Amino acid sequence: MSSFTVRMVEEVCVVPFRTENGRPEFCLVSVSDDSRWDFPRAPVLPDELRHVTALRTALEIAGVECELELPEPLDQFSASKVESAKTITAFLVRVETENGEHSVGTGYRRRWCFAEEARVRIRRKPIRRFIDLALRRL
Repeated sequence: MSSFTVRMVEEVCVVPFRTENGRPEFCLVSVSDDSRWDFPRAPVLPDELRHVTALRTALEIAGVECELELPEPLDQFSASKVESAKTITAFLVRVETENGEHSVGTGYRRRWCFAEEARVRIRRKPIRRFIDLALRRL
């Protein structure tokens, strides 16, 4: 008889925004040589609270310093139908300070978009849905 342990893996997805001309604008990131855009994401480190991971991820990947807009997660879902042991938890964060373009995580680039453009640039539907959830909460 064999036994195995399924290890839960959790990623945090950060939905950074700022207000520009009275409208929310979202910060997307992309790997430098890729045309796909996404919100910053990273695995939760052992013994690190999810919201701390969210704030650290925003700074390390997108180069933005943020504060939580909501104390609770924006949403949580299973990463894929195949990988049921992996979840993604999203946090809505308000950008306080945008560091220079050089401070974006190594290999990443940053782009600010209003909701309409962000919906077009993000290909994955579950991630794209965070835009609508964020707009409802703002």
